[in-house]
Amino acid sequence: MLKFLPILLFPVSLLAQTFEGTIHIQTDSDDMMYHMKGANVRFDISTDEGLVSILMNRDEQKIMLLIETSKMSMEMSLPSDEIEKEIAESDSDMDMGGYLQTGRTKIIAGVECEEWTKKDESTVWTPTTRRFGSIMVPNAPGLPNMFKDFPGVAFFPFEVIDKHGQTKWLVTIVNSRTLPETLFDVPTGWGSFKMNFGN
Repeated sequence: MLKFLPILLFPVSLLAQTFEGTIHIQTDSDDMMYHMKGANVRFDISTDEGLVSILMNRDEQKIMLLIETSKMSMEMSLPSDEIEKEIAESDSDMDMGGYLQTGRTKIIAGVECEEWTKKDESTVWTPTTRRFGSIMVPNAPGLPNMFKDFPGVAFFPFEVIDKHGQTKWLVTIVNSRTLPETLFDVPTGWGSFKMNFGN
């Protein structure tokens, strides 16, 4: 279970979104589902060890990790200054870390997206609308690390292609629907423990 601890060291979605529903994501290693409802976010990751989920409420200073195989939940509280710093960085205009907008657009999973490229690096397609909010994914075990050049960026990647032309991340389905509040709760009867980071 400790191998998943680095996942907790980041806010999942900081910029407020207006979209409610589920986004299906394929990577070169895992299948993921990203659920959004108001300030709530749930990130489901299918791994070799089973389903791992991350819960976050943008208005709260905590992140919850759910581990299906052990029926355990772990809450991590972040210091308020860390949350404020991440939100301030995420809310800044599109500072794409050296990536340049090409002006090209295409439709991915029914959503218009625009292309960003960096010389000798990857290509990233992001929605032209900001209604999906921002996603932040760290260089951590169990999660893709192709976004390490995008610190504090307010964007949701719909497709990422590496410099070799290989697709590393792809949104396959955007399902706009009403989600139950219980999807963002810890299941009844699960064990739990809490960890605090920072001051």
